[in-house]
Amino acid sequence: MNKILLILGLTIASLPAEVNMYQILPLISLADDNGGYYNGEAWDSSILQGKITLLMYVDPDENNKGEVFKPSIEAFEQELDFHRFQILVIINLQATWKPIFMIRSFMKNKVTDFPKRTYVLDNNSVLVKKW
Repeated sequence: MNKILLILGLTIASLPAEVNMYQILPLISLADDNGGYYNGEAWDSSILQGKITLLMYVDPDENNKGEVFKPSIEAFEQELDFHRFQILVIINLQATWKPIFMIRSFMKNKVTDFPKRTYVLDNNSVLVKKW
């Protein structure tokens, strides 16, 4: 039941987005001033290939908007086969007024609480512009 609610909710939430499922997204790297993995290493979108990905692109100022989906996502995450699936959380740092050190502090708890998720920082909205 939780899976059905999650899929239904994500489908409804994505209705305003224009997505061509048959168009391959260009490969993008985030490194240095543009961001990267939470730990500071460069990130490359090639990790999206070969696995089904639940991608969450997050505006830190709107963190409560997805609260209704949180229990479903967490339940779904418990059942995932991480050899075939992955959860990628990308934080859009250009969309916030909050200082990066504050966001990194908050993320430290998230990384500890949800170690199977991959956290990426997009410092300059690179993915918004290129995808």
